[in-house]
Amino acid sequence: MARKTYLVGPGLADHHLNPGTMSMLRRVVATLALVASTLNWSCFKARSGGPGEIEVDGFHLQQIEIENPRFELRDLPATTPAIQPALSYWVRTGDKVASLWSTFEEHWQGADGACSFVDNVGTPNCKVCDVCANTSGGFCLPTGQAFLPNFVSVVVEPGFAIGDGAPVALGYPNLATIQSSCAGAGAPTSTAVIFTPQTSGLYRIKGGEGWIRINGATNGESRIHVISTPEKVAYPLVRERVGTTDVWIWAVGGIEYWNENFSPNLHISRVRIAKGTCADGSAFGRQCVVPADAVTVKPSRVLFLLNAEDIDSPRRAQRVCYSHPTATDEAFVDLSRCRPRADTMTGAEVQRSAVPSFEYGSGTGTAFERAIWEVEFNHTDPGAEADSDLSTPAFDPMAPGERLMIEFTIEAN
Repeated sequence: MARKTYLVGPGLADHHLNPGTMSMLRRVVATLALVASTLNWSCFKARSGGPGEIEVDGFHLQQIEIENPRFELRDLPATTPAIQPALSYWVRTGDKVASLWSTFEEHWQGADGACSFVDNVGTPNCKVCDVCANTSGGFCLPTGQAFLPNFVSVVVEPGFAIGDGAPVALGYPNLATIQSSCAGAGAPTSTAVIFTPQTSGLYRIKGGEGWIRINGATNGESRIHVISTPEKVAYPLVRERVGTTDVWIWAVGGIEYWNENFSPNLHISRVRIAKGTCADGSAFGRQCVVPADAVTVKPSRVLFLLNAEDIDSPRRAQRVCYSHPTATDEAFVDLSRCRPRADTMTGAEVQRSAVPSFEYGSGTGTAFERAIWEVEFNHTDPGAEADSDLSTPAFDPMAPGERLMIEFTIEAN
């Protein structure tokens, strides 16, 4: 059975292509014609039409497939524990980022029937050239060959909103640069193309229209959010029972690739809790956006635990910030002046350095540990009374079935 794939652009079998795609195809034909003359491919033929109509020695170029395109943070201090690979990163302007993929394949089909290219296994009729493996048989373009402009590129959405016509932040002018970004899943490479985003916005890897499909654990969803000013990121909380107490919990998801991760050059300043359900944030590359009419509530305290063992561990008391009596920007919890106890006076406040996925100093020495955020509502806790309805003078308890969201304000260090 073929693996699940994610197609970028219109279907590869669709020959009714728009003028932009037809223009790209003409440029592909011209590129391959030049290659043919360079390599003396006497049997090269290029007929007008859709994908599959470019022929070399009786084989048609069907598509290009990329496995696990992703971003990784680079040049972090040597003392920084390892950053878990993620589908999406939040970084600051000036951080160094590498764009990588595990494979970059050309798929060629012969005249003896259709090819499925299951698991990228080649046959006499179905040729697979993996640029990353440097399998340079008769059906691999030479690494120095000029490639189509922005055929594969990193684009930036300056307003964090995904749309058409995004400007190119990083291009790959030829197959040599594409090969330099080859790396096995999770494996580092010293030759990767590294860039330093200088403009805030949403960055993503984009392939040529109708010609590239994406496989692998990253699902074609890799992106980075680059910030230069404070930015808010939100997630839905899930109610759970700890002992006899109702609490609301969130932790970043994912195993091989976390859904999101954050640069150590960022930190949380404030934490807001709001009633309601997340609005869809996919147009902005996010899971959740807090609706404008969401109602702020006051928790008694917020805990940032490490893995599941902390939920019933004595370490709970060491990883907590109590609410302030009044809110700042609708947030009662402030990690820059964390209250470790409900009755703490201003002079005893401490600064806690954390991002939504981990707390600094929490690593085992080789990697940061995943943070679990737990929100509690004790409306009788002196000095940090929880309140589910700020419009009344009383400290109202939180209903057990209430839907809540957690919103972090992220800032550059």
